[in-house]
Amino acid sequence: MLSAVFLFAAAMKLPDAETFALMVMHLFRLDALETATALTVCLISVEALLGVLFLVNQLVRQIAVVTSGLLAGFIGVQYWLMQTGEACRCFGSLSGGSTGADIVRNIVLMGLCVALIRAQIKTPKGGEPFGA
Repeated sequence: MLSAVFLFAAAMKLPDAETFALMVMHLFRLDALETATALTVCLISVEALLGVLFLVNQLVRQIAVVTSGLLAGFIGVQYWLMQTGEACRCFGSLSGGSTGADIVRNIVLMGLCVALIRAQIKTPKGGEPFGA
């Protein structure tokens, strides 16, 4: 599930990356669109990388820790955007305004990460996930 969410979010931002970059520029009060564009490319790349790493079941605990931190940041951004009435563009043009549901979604995703971190996952060298 985590893989699908992050791959989908990255894929949905790509066609509308310029609009997302403008939101990043406004959010972080940046003066240069080039800086906002670089941050946008980094975020899309990180989301895609996390999605792929979860998909191939590599470094699951470590990736879950990083993802939890990213989701905590997303929750803060969502809260701020709710206060300003702006949309997050989390899923590109499919995103509407920022709502409490966005925060709940990120809390649920963070809960999944915590469950992965706490789980006793053992992947043998053969690559069978979750000790199967």
